[in-house]
Amino acid sequence: AFSSPSDCMMSLEQFQELSEYLGFALTYHSAKNLFEQKLRDREMNAMTLEDFQDACIVAPLDRIRARLRGHRQNMLACAFHIDNFIRHLSLFTGEDHRRRAVTRFQQKLTTRFCVTLWSSLQQWAERKTLAGEPMISKETFLKLVDSIQSFQAFEMDFFGNIYERVDRGQKGE
Repeated sequence: AFSSPSDCMMSLEQFQELSEYLGFALTYHSAKNLFEQKLRDREMNAMTLEDFQDACIVAPLDRIRARLRGHRQNMLACAFHIDNFIRHLSLFTGEDHRRRAVTRFQQKLTTRFCVTLWSSLQQWAERKTLAGEPMISKETFLKLVDSIQSFQAFEMDFFGNIYERVDRGQKGE
């Protein structure tokens, strides 16, 4: 009902009716400007329903998505800088700070954490053995650790070092 049944094109009046039906509070003047602008952009006499969607929905959503992506990238960059700052303070500002960082790390390695990590490793190995992939890579190991408990980025480096020490042959077994 919002477009002509024969050619699926929409007139200005149908455009305004559809806007009102969807809850867009457009004055006649703003609806006319938007309608005519889209017609000029596409060099047409009437607007299709797809053109209406592009004009009212798609473009604003794309702008919002772009802003959210930018915000997320900024948050990740901030987190990266914070992790580097903490790593520097913990490991490179003297022996006393390094010892404290290692002590805090060791305090996080509780019996409960170790039991949970062991069962997670066993479950992963059982699932992957059935699929023919029994190797646990360093990345997989670090993902499992991170899924169990939150650690600072420099502490994940400690876990990476532990993995490399245990897997001296670098076989992932």
